Amino acid sequence: MNECKDKILQTVLKRPVTMMQLTTSVSCAAETVQKYIQEFEKAGKISSKKSKFKIFYNPKLELKKIEFFKIMLNPTVSSVVKIMLGSSEITQIELSQINQKSLPSISRALSLLVSNNFVQVNYYAPGKSWSIIDKDQILSFMRETHPNQFSSHHYN
Repeated sequence: MNECKDKILQTVLKRPVTMMQLTTSVSCAAETVQKYIQEFEKAGKISSKKSKFKIFYNPKLELKKIEFFKIMLNPTVSSVVKIMLGSSEITQIELSQINQKSLPSISRALSLLVSNNFVQVNYYAPGKSWSIIDKDQILSFMRETHPNQFSSHHYN
């Protein structure tokens, strides 16, 4: 197998990637990457999922991890998760202040995380807060899908 072809396959099998991430990480021409991606998909060596960006991944990877990767491509969601890993529970206002994002942006991020069962709402009078349902699972997903962005020792 030639060097580009081998790098592409190894990168995709290691962790999910978008086309832009893949092209950048393997340092090959976009046309070359596209050619080999199509070849690997036809052979069943890799899979892809279309969302805002097309995501390429190891066919043996759990669908929940692919969904996690997909929603973590959103910078607001990603920063909310990072902050939430450092606390037991947090309010939307606190997240907004720490992130310096609008309340509607934080609300959309939290809704997405809740709908994917990564975050839960904790109701108390007169308000509510949010917390990660399973921090160990999130850290595991991060190690497998975003190894360059996260290190678990910051969140234990």
